[in-house]
Parts: sequence; structure tokens; C-alpha cells
Amino acid sequence: MANLWINQSNLNRFLNRMANEIAEEARRRAPIDQGQLRDSIRVEGNNRIVVNPVDANGVSYAASVEFGRQPGQKMPPYGPDSRLAIWAGTPGQAVYMLAKAIAARGIRPKPFFFPAVRAIAERYLKNVRVR
Repeated sequence: MANLWINQSNLNRFLNRMANEIAEEARRRAPIDQGQLRDSIRVEGNNRIVVNPVDANGVSYAASVEFGRQPGQKMPPYGPDSRLAIWAGTPGQAVYMLAKAIAARGIRPKPFFFPAVRAIAERYLKNVRVR
């Protein structure tokens, strides 16, 4: 087995490749409603993976998708331009009732990001041997 020489350039290339593979896997796993969540996943700067979809009120919702929403929290925005109203396709009382139900019952999580990180990390780590 050959010796592996790690320098800053090789490490940065490796981390960039891994970040791009994680982002690609997260996009593949992301639940698709209108595609904003999937389309927001990207790699920026120093191998930083960004997931930042925002609703009509400028509120990021990726964490609510990944981790869900516990019952008993405050109601999500439900105004006429809110993501909830746009998603529901109906303004007014129906959106208010939907927001009230979400606050009362919560939302089940739909993990996409951390499973992608684990899948890519496991694939890389199974090829690592330490003496």
C-alpha cells in the first residue's frame, strides 16, 4: 500500500468533492413540494453546504422539514402571501385552520440532510484503514 501524503491543496480538493457529493445526495433525498428546498442546497466558499429555502415571509424552513415540528409550538405564518397559503392554494379561514392544526399537532420530520451526510461519510470511511 502506498503512503498517503496530505497537504492543504489535496485536503481542500477532497473536502470540496465530499461537500459536493453530500449536497447532491441531500438534493436527491429532499422531499419535493415546489422544489425550493431541493433547489436551495448548494456548496459555497470553503466547502460549506448551505440549505436555505425561505417562504414568502423570508422564514427558512429547512430545519422544520429535517427535524419536524413539535406539537404545542406557536402557529406558523398564515397570511395571504405565506408559504402555507401558497401551498394550500386557498386564502383566509382554511389557512388559519391549517396553521392552527400544525401548531396543535406538529409535523412529522422528513430527514434528508443528515442521512445524506451519514451515507457519504460511511462510503468514504469504509475505504480508510488505520495501522
